[in-house]
Amino acid sequence: MDANGNGFVEFDELVAAISPTLFTDDAVLVNQQHLLEVFRFFDHNRNSYIILAELAGSMAKMGQPLTYRELIEMIKEADTGRDGVISFHEFVTIMAKFADNFGFPLS
Repeated sequence: MDANGNGFVEFDELVAAISPTLFTDDAVLVNQQHLLEVFRFFDHNRNSYIILAELAGSMAKMGQPLTYRELIEMIKEADTGRDGVISFHEFVTIMAKFADNFGFPLS
């Protein structure tokens, strides 16, 4: 997952790793329902927020365990509300940002 070899997994590298599960075969659009399904994969307790422990568990489940520092950096990058958690809106925003960088526009 660490594409740039700096020893850390940045959010764009995470997006690149999970994008095959997000994008349709024609890689054109992802609908909000699909993003909600992916969000729910991370939101284990279904409280509408992804917390650090949930992110850690989900990444480990995907075979990509992350260090505490990597997890903190991912949360910081996505958490525009600065409340220490990732809301669905923040998740969609960060996914859209990085998906666009990879040439996958989100609807």
